[in-house]
Parts: sequence; structure tokens; C-alpha cells
Amino acid sequence: KKYTPDVVIFAILLDDLQRPFRCVLRGPNITVSDGRIVIGQRRYSSILDFYFNYNPSGYESYFVKHLLWVYAQQTQYARDMHKGFELLNVMLDDLKEQMLEQNSTLIVVPIHSPSPNPVEIELYKKIIDLLKEKNIDFFDSWDYFIQKRKEYRNQSFYYIEETDDLGHFSPIGNAIFA
Repeated sequence: KKYTPDVVIFAILLDDLQRPFRCVLRGPNITVSDGRIVIGQRRYSSILDFYFNYNPSGYESYFVKHLLWVYAQQTQYARDMHKGFELLNVMLDDLKEQMLEQNSTLIVVPIHSPSPNPVEIELYKKIIDLLKEKNIDFFDSWDYFIQKRKEYRNQSFYYIEETDDLGHFSPIGNAIFA
């Protein structure tokens, strides 16, 4: 805020939608209540708190644990992505309000992975529709990156380094995005 920018570009990799909900130990306790973001206390305030207060279950079945883990892996991502979409919705309202107060322009750039899964494809479309509904300027990176990929003759670089677990742009991806 202290720099009073003319334009604020808010870029979000769709996979980032689920990140606030992944780790009960290190992640923030974020919820949405009455259209506002609420940051609550963490379940465990520190690693020591976790260490001294965690109680393992009295009965353990590795078979049941494995089934639950597989089920969670198949369903938790989508649930967290949808919770992240709800959070993004509130964040966009807040950002838009702040930009109006500062007489700045907000431009949102949703970015999908090079090989989007069905959840990402669904949410990308929902984000674009949400931005149109909220009358927020946006840049449709999907079409843009497809166009650039064709211009570069589908070289294997693409724009996000697929070997990078964090999904950062490749050097050429940074140049194309800029």
C-alpha cells in the first residue's frame, strides 16, 4: 500500500488454492465466515506442542490406515481446491475494494499447470467466470500459453518445469509471462 501502485497483478497457480489446507502442523488455520477471511489459532502452536500433545491412536491397523490414506489422496485434493476457491473468492473482494480505495487497477492472472487435471480445468473455468461476474480485469493465461507453445513449435520446455515440485516457471516461461 505504501507504494500506491497504478496496477497490481495477482497471479495464482491453481495448485496454490489447496496449499493453505495441507498441513495441520505448519499451515495457517484459515476459514471463511460471513464472506470474510478468518485466521484462527493453529491446532499445534509449535513442533514442541505437537510432540508433547499428540496422542497416537490406541489401535492401529496398517491396512485401514493405507485405505484411508488412499481415499484421502483421491478426494482431499479436490476438497481442498474447492475450499481454496472459496478463499480466493473472498480475497478477490478484498483486493478489489483495496484497489478502488487506492485508485489502482487489479489484474488477476490464473495459471494452470502444463497438464491440468480435471479439478484444475473445472476450477480454472470457475475462476474466469468469477472474475467476469466480479468485473475484475484478468488475463486468460490458458489461451496465451497455448498460443506461445505453438509459436515455439511445442518444444519440451513448456512454461512450468514439470520436474520442479513447486511448479515454478521455466526460464522461457518467465520470459513469455513477462
